[in-house]
Amino acid sequence: MIPLRPDQVHTLIFMDFETTGMIPGNIENSRPTPGDKSRSIAHMVTRNCNVHDNPSEMPQITEMAFVSVPRQLFASAVEDIHAEAIFDEDGPLLKKIPSNIYVSQIKPNLTFNQWKQYEETQRHCSAMHLSQMDLKYKNSFVVEWPAVHAFLKNQKPPAIIIAHNGANFDFRVLYSELVKNKLLEKYPLPDGMYFMDSYLAFLDIEKQHLDNLAVTTSLINWEKVDGVMGLAKRTSIIEEEVEVNSNVAEAATNAAGTIKNDNNVVDIVEDSMDIFQTDDISMEPQTSATSLLRPPMDGMRTPPQKRKVPVGSQSVDSGLKRKTSETNWEFNKIGAREYFFKGNFKLESLYKQISKSSYDAHHALDDCHALMQVSLAYGEDFINYMENRKEKIPLFYAKRFPTPVAPRRITPTPAEATITVNENFENST
Repeated sequence: MIPLRPDQVHTLIFMDFETTGMIPGNIENSRPTPGDKSRSIAHMVTRNCNVHDNPSEMPQITEMAFVSVPRQLFASAVEDIHAEAIFDEDGPLLKKIPSNIYVSQIKPNLTFNQWKQYEETQRHCSAMHLSQMDLKYKNSFVVEWPAVHAFLKNQKPPAIIIAHNGANFDFRVLYSELVKNKLLEKYPLPDGMYFMDSYLAFLDIEKQHLDNLAVTTSLINWEKVDGVMGLAKRTSIIEEEVEVNSNVAEAATNAAGTIKNDNNVVDIVEDSMDIFQTDDISMEPQTSATSLLRPPMDGMRTPPQKRKVPVGSQSVDSGLKRKTSETNWEFNKIGAREYFFKGNFKLESLYKQISKSSYDAHHALDDCHALMQVSLAYGEDFINYMENRKEKIPLFYAKRFPTPVAPRRITPTPAEATITVNENFENST
């Protein structure tokens, strides 16, 4: 395995919380834009924590879990899981990784009425599995955090904390607990700690895949594909589906030798060597899966070959291409937009897809393991995204990092204002 550079992530830490409830008024006014390269989770968290969140009204942590995995083991598992997927595309994409774990249940600081409300909510919410009796004899967050801090500090840096919907929930809840309990000054996060929101990561990765799918769909000459498939059926060369790969050219050539007298069929055979939208006769015949597209044009990136498509879109690719005529298909842009916001990116939904089984955990540790497995299924795309989009959130460190805030307008002092007014008056006269 290639040694890591000092600036690369060395440790992945999957984090999840169970809490006393949701953040008050935390109804997203705008959905995140998939593929938004200008998005900053540091800015999102900093803005919400400084402007919207009142620590005294924020939900409190009842259970927290951290699963730490060395980068080398994670990358090795990615290779294994995708090598196995080549031979069993319908099988589960799961791989156990030796990891370090820290789990703790926390007794929240609630009043009598707040406990009463918590118990009432718990009866109607399956996600809140810990009762007052379960938590009554547990330590408070103040007591538990120093041990968590030691656990995080012992991870080989640079390390990255990964949470699903972390920018909108987990990171904000953690900050409110640290502020409320006055722990940031004594126990800030280590300087080599980064953050990433896996929900946003999966959105962006899938958006790239769908962009590639749209390009592929538009470049293929579907009439020629239909002709090749019809020819194959008439000559019984291929009994089932005809794939666009090296066998197409060979099958078409064999067919040409047996039915030379049919001029129309011969034309189809000759055209089948180039099933893409091009009139460039100088181009070499496209005869393999690795040459599915023409050379990239103006930023167009050739879709990766010999790899499984990203997790979420595996089950919906057929719905993202729609038939416009008997022989033509097009990319379904409306279906693609709707796909991102129909619950497809909930951790539960993603894990069901890769595990081929049901999922009803709602324990912090189980959610950490589920998130790690989904991340593994995204493979190299996830690793590359993590490396390119990791961020530091200045709120969590010792006060040495600049806070990402919008530039403020500088108001002149009264003396400066008087000078400016006089200058303007003189210039006007």
